[in-house]
Amino acid sequence: MFRLVLLFGMTLLVGLMPLNAYEAFAQEDYDKREVDSFLTQLFVDRNAFLVNRLPESINKYYIHTEKVSRYAYQMELRREKYINTWADKRGIRLIGAEPTIRITRFEKNGDVAHVSLIQMAKISYDYNTVYLPPQSFGVGTRHALTLKKIDGNWMVLKEWYLDPLEENSELIADSPVGFPHLSPTTKLRRIKGDIIVNVQWPMPISTRA
Repeated sequence: MFRLVLLFGMTLLVGLMPLNAYEAFAQEDYDKREVDSFLTQLFVDRNAFLVNRLPESINKYYIHTEKVSRYAYQMELRREKYINTWADKRGIRLIGAEPTIRITRFEKNGDVAHVSLIQMAKISYDYNTVYLPPQSFGVGTRHALTLKKIDGNWMVLKEWYLDPLEENSELIADSPVGFPHLSPTTKLRRIKGDIIVNVQWPMPISTRA
């Protein structure tokens, strides 16, 4: 009788193991998709902030009672100030910023998730004083984030990344007089009083200038 009970118990245990493993896998997949959706929207709004310059568009993603989260938020404010100060001094205007992200590491423990990802952003602009087709440049960054779920919503608790745009905006030099300098081979044509520039693009531009 004892052997029969033992055999039944082992059979039940073996039968339940695949089911438990499947449930754990399904939950992990759901958590990852939920975090991926949150991060996709986070980076869309953060890049849009570079163009609309409205802090309230990203304010909602941070825990302002936490020092490390406030620091992450302030880093985005400095980033926006730097790139738009640079743009103003180069006589250009940002008109779009389109990010793509790829998660390379994901770990979740309770209501906290640790994520590593790579972001590539295409930033578009045009010139204020000359008529040229919209131009663009790319910025790539690697991010390490700690997220926390509060009241059913993911928030940025902590973030670290090296960013060429997160610099002191006061150190950006003014552009030389007459910038942008057009090539001597550039052809100009007039249409109803406006000067339209015909020139081969893209033209290299540095955010470090």
